[in-house]
Amino acid sequence: MAAEESKNGIRANAVIPAPTRTHAWDPRLKADLGILDRLSREYPLGRIVTPQEVANAVLFLASPLASGTTGTSITVDAGLTASNLSFLDVISSADG
Repeated sequence: MAAEESKNGIRANAVIPAPTRTHAWDPRLKADLGILDRLSREYPLGRIVTPQEVANAVLFLASPLASGTTGTSITVDAGLTASNLSFLDVISSADG
């Protein structure tokens, strides 16, 4: 789409959010108060993302600041897909 529509001045990008701390989490938190603490250990930034952080990526792509950006995606996930911290913990403990 980015290649086909660029001639029409249309840019095509994607924002890929990880689990985001919305009200959808409320029932989980009520059932398990420690779930966010346990999940946070899996994220290099130590937390899940907020709706505002996802919106900021969308705003950037829609702004003139991204006028040269097309055919790309921005992952907003506090580093989750860039790392597998549990795996690294197992490997480093095996090194000894």
